[in-house]
Amino acid sequence: MTPQAQRIAIVEAVGWKFKDELWWSPAVPNAVYQSFPQLESGLPNYLESLDAIMPAVREMPDGEFELCLLELWKITTNNESPIEQASYPTRLRRAYSLAAAAQWCEAYLRAIGKWDDLK
Repeated sequence: MTPQAQRIAIVEAVGWKFKDELWWSPAVPNAVYQSFPQLESGLPNYLESLDAIMPAVREMPDGEFELCLLELWKITTNNESPIEQASYPTRLRRAYSLAAAAQWCEAYLRAIGKWDDLK
């Protein structure tokens, strides 16, 4: 997915609405941001900021969160089997704690079924 497609998918997943050519925030009353030309500067910068993506990750139901961690493991370890590596807790913690914001975003979108390789 392109960075813009990822950002839009996350924004929609956390409840932002695109209505009347404007983005409306569910968390900030009366927060309105102009359409796509200002998307990069007006909406949360999920792909470059852990401070932006982590609130979305924290709000995931347990089942989706577990899927997100599995996807993050795949992304950060080039698809190594977590079963084979489960005896190495340090590697698990490293994969999760040192992942970049963009990696968390991809894992998040894959876990909620919004990742689209064609976008």
